[in-house]
This record gives sequence, C-alpha cells and structure tokens, in this order.
Amino acid sequence: MSAVLAFLNLIPRWVLVLAIAGLSVTSSRLLWENKGLITELATSHGVAYQLQTTIATANAKAAQESATLTQKALDAQNEAKKRETILRADVQSARNALDGLRHAAELSRAAYLLTGAAPNAGADTADAALDLLVRCSERYTDLAAKADAHASDIKALTDAWPKL
Repeated sequence: MSAVLAFLNLIPRWVLVLAIAGLSVTSSRLLWENKGLITELATSHGVAYQLQTTIATANAKAAQESATLTQKALDAQNEAKKRETILRADVQSARNALDGLRHAAELSRAAYLLTGAAPNAGADTADAALDLLVRCSERYTDLAAKADAHASDIKALTDAWPKL
C-alpha cells in the first residue's frame, strides 16, 4: 500500500483533483443514465404487461366467439335434421295418398268392368286422365320434396352463418 501512496505523491495534486472530478462526473452521468434505463425498463414492463393482458382478453373473447359459432352451427344442423325428418314423413304421406288414389282408381275400374258393361271411350278417357293425374302428382311430389330440402338447406346455412 505504501508503494501506491508513494506513486500518488509523485503525481501533482491538480492532476489528481482533475482525475477525481472526471471520475465523479462520469460516475454521476452513468448513475443518471442507469436511473433513466431503470425507469424505461419499468415502463417497458408495464407496457408488456398491458399487451399480455390485452392478448389474453382477445384470446378469451375469440375462444368464446368460436364456441358460440360452433354451437350455432350444431344447432342449425340439428334443426335441419329435424326438418329433414318431417319432410321425409310429408313425402311419404303424399306418396301413400297417391297409392291410395291409384288403388281407388283400380277398384273403380274393376267395379265398372264387373257390371258387365262394355268398355267405352269415356271410361278409357277417364282412365287416361287418372293415369296422367297420378303421374303429374308423383312428379310434383318429387319436385316439392326437392324444393323443401333446398329451402331447409338454405335455412340451415343462414342459421349457422355468423351475424356481425
């Protein structure tokens, strides 16, 4: 230690004072910058926390909206299945009615032939008209079934589509 003190005694005092003043100014400046960096770091942490909170909130909201849309699509599909069941029953009912009409026409024709009367042009015309009526009814029943299915599909898509 005495060697260090002997060395320092060789350096003029004004040089030592300037060196100490320079070190003091530099350390004060570094301390000031360090405090600024600490403040900036704290601010950055606050902003990062706010961003994390905002992201978490947005993710929760997106998950909730996704669940809502998924449930809405499932509900629309379930309703479409219910409508499809009803439509199938309606089509089957229409087809049963046509079969009944056809059967009634056949019974009427058989009863007419059993009377022993000779078939005439009027009966043939009535049979042709009845056959035409049955064929048209079958086609219209099929067309109505397709139209109802199409309308049900549109309703299912409309119900499942997100409303903004």
